[in-house]
Formats: sequence, structure tokens, C-alpha cells
Amino acid sequence: MGLHPGTVTALRRRRAEQSADRLKMGTGWPGSGSVHEGLIFTWADGTAIRPSSLTRLVARLSMEAGLPRITPHGLRHSFATAALTAGVQIEVVAARLGNTARVVQEVYAHALPADDQSAAQLVGDLYRRGVTNL
Repeated sequence: MGLHPGTVTALRRRRAEQSADRLKMGTGWPGSGSVHEGLIFTWADGTAIRPSSLTRLVARLSMEAGLPRITPHGLRHSFATAALTAGVQIEVVAARLGNTARVVQEVYAHALPADDQSAAQLVGDLYRRGVTNL
């Protein structure tokens, strides 16, 4: 699955920060086979960030950014709404969310109101061009 170049940069920066944390912790860093192994977002000691802590953190950061209070699950909805509004195909959005196109269409129908007018315009233009070309 593709990632935006800015996201790749942020993840690489996070990996570097985590490597520095790991060096500071030495043998105190959770070892292989631990439930914390392979996590991208951890505390400085390598332990997992609890879901409730992450929820509070995301809510705080969203409000500091001047946005409404949002949760990690809300980020998922924001992505889907933004992608559909930008014209990303429903099938692509569904694949990224791990859903079916039908589920995405039902849940995010509110993000598609302009599609009806767009479809009318595109199809109308197509037929008008066809009539002129005959």
C-alpha cells in the first residue's frame, strides 16, 4: 500500500528517534519476542502506548491544531471522507480501510453528494458530444 512521501519521511524520523531511545535504554529495551517488539509508536522506554493514552494524545493534538476533538478512530473517518471528497475511487478507499466498497458507500455517503451532479454533467456532456459528432 502506498504512502505519501511526507508520511514516509515522518516514519523514518520516528524510526531514528526510536533507535536513539533504544540506545539510551540499552538492555532495558524490550527484547525480541516481547509484545512490544516491532511497534512504531512507543514510549521512550520501548513499551507500547496504551490505547486510552493514545486517544487522549490525539484529542489534545487535534484541539491544539484548532480542529474539533478527534479520536484515532476519527482519523480513519477523516481519511475516508477526505479521500472520497477528493475523488478517490470507492474501491481504493475500501481497500485501504479493509472494508468492502458497499460498506464504505453506506458509511460515507455524506462525502459523495457532489458526485450526483458530477455524474449528470459528465454523462450529459458525453451524449451531447455524441450527438454533435453524428
